[in-house]
Amino acid sequence: MNVIKFYNTAGQHLFTLDVPRAKVNAFTWDSSGHRLALALDSHIFFAEVLPDYTWTFFENTLVYAYRTSNHETRVMFWNTITSETHVNIVNGLISITSCRDICVMATHGRDPGRFDLTFCDTTGHASFKRQVEVTSAMLFFRSNLYFFVFIAD
Repeated sequence: MNVIKFYNTAGQHLFTLDVPRAKVNAFTWDSSGHRLALALDSHIFFAEVLPDYTWTFFENTLVYAYRTSNHETRVMFWNTITSETHVNIVNGLISITSCRDICVMATHGRDPGRFDLTFCDTTGHASFKRQVEVTSAMLFFRSNLYFFVFIAD
C-alpha cells in the first residue's frame, strides 16, 4: 500500500491519499492544479481535486468565503468588472448560493435546528433575514421562480 500526502504552502498536512497498488510509477498535476494523474503498475488513474470552497457568482460579483488566521469566517463580495470589494464577517456559515440579483447565505442559528437565511445584494448589504427550523440543510436557489429549497433529513 502506498500513500500520497498533500501539504499546503505553509507545510501543514492537508490530506493523505491511500493508493491500493503495489507501486506508484509517476504522479503529475495538470496546469490548473485541479486534476492529477497517477501511474500505478500498468494503470493510469485520473482524479479531479475540488477545493472545499463556499462560493457563488451573480451580477458580475464573485462571492466566496475564507477563514482568517484567527479562525474567523469572512465572505468577500468582489465585483469582477469594477474590482470593488466588500467583506462581511459571518459566523456559522453553512452555504452560499445566488440567483439573478440576490445572494443568500445560510448560517447556523443560535438555537439547535434553526438556520438563518441572509439575503444580500452585490455589495454584501443584507436586504432582509429569515429564520427557518430544520434538522439539517442543503440550500438551493433557482432562477426562473425565485424559490429556495431546504432539504431536511
